[in-house]
Parts: sequence; structure tokens; C-alpha cells
Amino acid sequence: MRSLYLYIIIFLLIVSTVNPVYAGDDGLYIVTTFPFLSDIASNILGDAGRAESLIRFDRHVSTYELTPQDSEKIWLSDLFIYVGYGSEEAIGQYALAIKDGRGVISLREFLRDDIPTIVDNPYFWMDPMKTVILVERLANLFGDLDPNNREVYIRNAEEYIGELRELDRWIRDVVNEIPEENRILFSIRDSLRYYAERYGFEVVGYITGGAGVYEPSTTWVVQKFEDIVDRNVNVLFIEYMEKGTTLREVIETLADEAGVETVGFIFIETLSYEENVTSYIDMMRRNTLILYEYLNKDIVDVGGDSPDSPIFDNPVLRPFKYGFLVRGFLTLMVVMALTSLVGSFAVLRGWSIFSDALGHGAIVGLLMAYLLGLDYYLGALLIGLFIAFSVGTIERVTRLRADVVIAITFTSMLAIAIIIISNIGGVNISLEDVLFADVTAVSIEMMWRAVGSALAIGSFVILFRRQLLLYSVDPMGSISLGIRSGVLHFLYLILLAVTTVSAFMSIGAIPAIAAIILPPAASFLVSRRPKQFMVLSLVIGIVSGLTGFYASYYLNVNAGAATIMTSVFIFLVCVVIYIFRKPPTPEVSR
Repeated sequence: MRSLYLYIIIFLLIVSTVNPVYAGDDGLYIVTTFPFLSDIASNILGDAGRAESLIRFDRHVSTYELTPQDSEKIWLSDLFIYVGYGSEEAIGQYALAIKDGRGVISLREFLRDDIPTIVDNPYFWMDPMKTVILVERLANLFGDLDPNNREVYIRNAEEYIGELRELDRWIRDVVNEIPEENRILFSIRDSLRYYAERYGFEVVGYITGGAGVYEPSTTWVVQKFEDIVDRNVNVLFIEYMEKGTTLREVIETLADEAGVETVGFIFIETLSYEENVTSYIDMMRRNTLILYEYLNKDIVDVGGDSPDSPIFDNPVLRPFKYGFLVRGFLTLMVVMALTSLVGSFAVLRGWSIFSDALGHGAIVGLLMAYLLGLDYYLGALLIGLFIAFSVGTIERVTRLRADVVIAITFTSMLAIAIIIISNIGGVNISLEDVLFADVTAVSIEMMWRAVGSALAIGSFVILFRRQLLLYSVDPMGSISLGIRSGVLHFLYLILLAVTTVSAFMSIGAIPAIAAIILPPAASFLVSRRPKQFMVLSLVIGIVSGLTGFYASYYLNVNAGAATIMTSVFIFLVCVVIYIFRKPPTPEVSR
């Protein structure tokens, strides 16, 4: 045993002392986060080295998962380069840990003195002349790491800087053809500010200024919509990084409501084989051509839908001023009613955790739909039904309890999702948005899907409520009463799957799970009869959605999160009622 400890200590000493920083015989090996950074580094290295990025083309940084092979690349690299913001910051922290803090640079720190504004806005490379600063600094750094090839790096950098200066002149020539009054920009991120300052545009708005996770609130969405209308914005530009996010849905909903054209995509971080954007210069040229195509037109008054009726001055009606708010409210109410009703049977049966399994499984469905080019709702629904049949079958043919089978299922589904993501280098779906969606961005199609599901499932539950109650409370006893428990078992699993997926696609995975569990759990504590239990579950769900929607609007928070917290508050109130109403336990005489 002592020898094992000795071997471990020797191994740790070797690992802690070996750190490849300087160039080998084949020149420098540079690893970066984003593809455009590796392209810039490659132009400086030329044939005297090699550069590659961890994030692949056409992939989203927020879904990147570090693999052992990527860790090995970081370890073997002479230098690891990252910008240092948002989800990408985490990759840089991994690299710092792997390389023990040596041979890793954050560009926000590296260029802080040259570009002071980089602290607040990291997208400096949207100005080619600021990219020139990066190239000059990197060429000198590469020369310090590999003195034998210093002249090569400096020469390559000078040639590349010439190309960047030519790019700058070309952009100016193209932009000069856009009328000055049309040079206004509105996008999801505050990613075009450096570009705007360099070439004479005005950034009149954006959905979020933060370069990281963002959860929309109802008030914020309304404010941005009114900004679009007031500033007479004609075009809303969407960054490629937002291809599969809730933020894209938000901006497209706002644009549709205001009668404004949406344009995708502006390339900011990654590159794309699909869009034939394979280098930093390609990225800047494409962005400029898109701006030219959509802004080199006559200004048109978009005449957005901005109701001025005094009726909306009423605090009760103000959150319903716009069509997208009404759609969001109706969807939230329908989803909360549906989940509360169906969830009441899950709570009685002890299947509350099953919604968690379905929520995680739906993520796998989204990924499969993404890879196969299918509708996201269909992909999530198919996987949900697969999980339902799998859990139902395994539970009935084994002696395992339902909670065990469900726990195995949802952990395996989540593991499959991570394996898929790590294997393909990420996807253009933001998992943060999957967890908490924005109900104000619900499309008309999604709203009617939720309504249709609610009507169909609600009708079934009302018609067979007695059988479902008997089966949920006493599965074995229901057989003696002539109920075909096997059929009912699978039918209810299907209902729960459809309900969870409908809620998942509308309000996000976490609110969907909470909506199935919390209202029925609260109702269970204070109800005395089955009918009262179901009705009260429904009422608590609707009240939670209603209160959450108003709280989202007036407190400027995410609607799904506000709805959950309302349900939690009601649940705690019911706990207090249960405690005070519960008769005292009689003392046992000794």
C-alpha cells in the first residue's frame, strides 16, 4: 500500500514539473478557443508552426464540452489563447488548471492597455484595426517563445497586417455607399459597437449587452420592442451564435410584431463551412455585405404595433398591451393548467420524478432533431414517448420500484446528451435557454400546440378521472374493480410525456418539471377529497402562472422563474396550514 502512495507522489511530482511552453523542432503549436483566433494565429505562424481551435466550425461555445483529447491539445500547446468572457471564460479556466497557469493568455488582459474598452465589451476584433494591434502583439510574443523563427513571425505578421489594412479600406468603400441616415444597427448582443465606431454606424439598441447567459424578462422585452418602434428600426440583425437560442426567438417575435425584417446571420465568434465563412477576413467581408444589402435601401416607416389606447394605462391590463404578451400569457395559463391537472396523478402515483426524466430526455430529443434536421418539438416528443414506454415496460417486468427506474432513465438520458455534444464539438442550441425558455417569445404555432395538447389531454383526464385516481392510489386494487391497469399504465405515461414536452418547449425544462410537481404537492397537503385535490391543483397552477406573469412584468424577472417561486410560496403556505391543522400525535403511556 505504501508503494502505491509512493508511485502516486512521484507521478504528481512529474506532472507538476513538466510544462511544455517553448517551441519544439516543428515550431510553435498554438491552441485557441474560437476558430477566428486560430486563423489569425495561423497567418502569423505561416509554415513555422501550427494553430487550431477547440470550438469547431458551425458550433456554439455554450455547449462545448471539454474532452480528454482537447485536454491533451491544451497540455501539448506552447500557448493557449482565449478571449475571456461568457461561456468561453470557463474554457480558459480549464486551460489554466491544465497548464498550471503557464502558457495561457486571456486577450482581455493581454490587450487591456492597448484597448481599454475591452473590459466592458470584448468584441474588439469587429474593428480590423484593433485586430492589427493583436497581430503585432502576438508576433512579438511568438518570437519570444520561439526566437529561432522570430523574423518569420514578424514578416508574416507584416504581410497579414497589409491584408487587414486592405480589408479596412474595402469596408470603408462599401459602407460609404450606404446612406448615412440608414446606418443604424440593432442586434441581439452589443457585438457591433467596435464596427459601428470605426465605420460611422449608430448602435440604436440590442437585446442584451452582456456576453454570457441571459434570461429575458417580460418588462425588458417590452422595452426593447418599444425601442424598435420609437427608433424606426427597419432591420434587426441576428448573430450566428444565437442561431438556436431563446434570444433569437425573442428578437424574431419582436420584429414580427413591429413589422421589421430580421436578418441572420452576423458572424461574431465562430466560423462556418455551411455559410462559406472560413477565415477572419471572410467573416468581416460577409458581415459588411449583409449590412450593405439590407441597409442600402430607402428608409421606410415600419409603423409598428404600438397601441396608445388609454385602456392599457390600467395596471391590470398593461401587461397585455402587445400581441406577443397576450400569446405568452395564454400559453403560460394553458401550460400551467395542463401540467397541474396531469401532475396531480403523478404525485398520487409517486411518479413526480418522472417529469424530471422526461425533461432531461427532451434535451436528447432536441439534439437528435438538430442533427437530423427535424422539428424540435417532434424530436423532443419522440424521445419523451420512448422514455415513457421504456420506464413503463421495465417497471412492469422487473421488481424495481418506479423511482429507481425513472432515476436510471433520466441520468442516462442526460449522459447521452453530453456524449452527443462532446462528440460533435457542441451544437447551435443554448442549453441555458433549454432550461428556462422565454414565454414572451412563444410563436403562434407553439401557442396552438399547447392549446391543442391541453384540450386533448384535459378531455381524456376528465373522462377517465375515476379510473386514473383509482389506479394512482391503489394500482393492485384497481385490477379487482375491472380496470385494465396495464393499458391505463401506458396511457398515463403517454399523457405525462406529451404534457412535459409541451411545457418544456413553451416555458423551459425546469419550469415544466416544477409545474407538474409543485401545484399538486401543495394541493395534496390541504385537500380532503379526491375531487377537491384535483380542482385545487388546477387552481394553484393557474394562480401561479397568473401571478408569475405579472411579477415578471412588474419586477423585471424571467416569467418561468417567477411562476416557480409563486408555486413554492403557495406550497410553503400549504405546509403551514397542514402543520397547524394536523391533529397532535397522542402520547404513548409507559
